[in-house]
Amino acid sequence: MIVNFFNAMEERPNLSYVEEIAGKDLAFASRFILLFKEEYALEMGMYLRYIKNKQPRQAAEIVAKSKYKFSMLGLERASDVAAHYEMQLQQGDDSLDAEYKKILEQVNSFLTEV
Repeated sequence: MIVNFFNAMEERPNLSYVEEIAGKDLAFASRFILLFKEEYALEMGMYLRYIKNKQPRQAAEIVAKSKYKFSMLGLERASDVAAHYEMQLQQGDDSLDAEYKKILEQVNSFLTEV
């Protein structure tokens, strides 16, 4: 599987999915976004700790969760990158860490603004 990281970085996160499921219920949308932000921060902290401690298989579990979060933010290519990286981590290979962190930073910047 060839993964194009450059194209993944061209994507821009959005809240279309949240708007679709929330409809006109702004309170639901706000709660959903708050929960999403909390989970994202917790899981990314866990990912960084696992990578620092040379625990790629545990990091793979977190990356697996991020695939779905990326999809919810309209980041389909980033989700594909995460799927590829998850497989590599399960084999003990964390060589895509720098590229993955670029996606994490992009999402983090977006979540800071919403």
